[in-house]
Amino acid sequence: MRPVNKGKEPEEKYGKYQDAEILLEKRIGAYCSFCELPIVHIPEVEHKEAKALGGDLLAWKNLLLSCKYCNTRKGKQVAAGCGKLYLWADEDDTFHAYTYEKGIPKLNKEFLRRKGDAFEQRAANLFQLVKLDNFPKPKEKDRRWIKRLEAYNSAEESLGDWKKIQDKADKELFLNQTLRLAKATGFFSVWMEVFKDFKEVQKRLIAEFEGTNTAYFSDILN
Repeated sequence: MRPVNKGKEPEEKYGKYQDAEILLEKRIGAYCSFCELPIVHIPEVEHKEAKALGGDLLAWKNLLLSCKYCNTRKGKQVAAGCGKLYLWADEDDTFHAYTYEKGIPKLNKEFLRRKGDAFEQRAANLFQLVKLDNFPKPKEKDRRWIKRLEAYNSAEESLGDWKKIQDKADKELFLNQTLRLAKATGFFSVWMEVFKDFKEVQKRLIAEFEGTNTAYFSDILN
């Protein structure tokens, strides 16, 4: 799950929480803050602590971008004051908290054990909150898994081609094409997992996806 940096609270106040959508998209890109699905139509401003349960309606710290699927899954479950029971992409190292083996999201048990029981429980709570690994039943409209699989297949094909390229000029050209494909298909963490052995590609992915919080990638960027 891509960690994001929303930046400082905007000086200009917005009258409706929906008005924050443009700035959120500008700062962290039009991707779901939970499943990483590219949001092509109707981005939803998500309240981490549900507005229906006392969550602050306009507070910048309470807002993220979400796809329709994750927003619906999350629903009205997190009451005011209960946000600390979950990990959040704009507050925590959500990248290392989860793995995406063959494109399938899972808890990163090894990392979470090192972080302690409380952090591990928060990671598990968020995972269940939005049903991150949901495989829909017949007639369900949740298509996150299909788009995630498409991104995984694209990343795998790109990796295979990348390994064959030797010429430096060709590599740069191919890398630019790969980055455009990654941004179009979304699922930053899937691409990062597939290219885990190629830091030069990972560095560019981090740079290309707007608002990625670089604080959690020192092992790659340094």
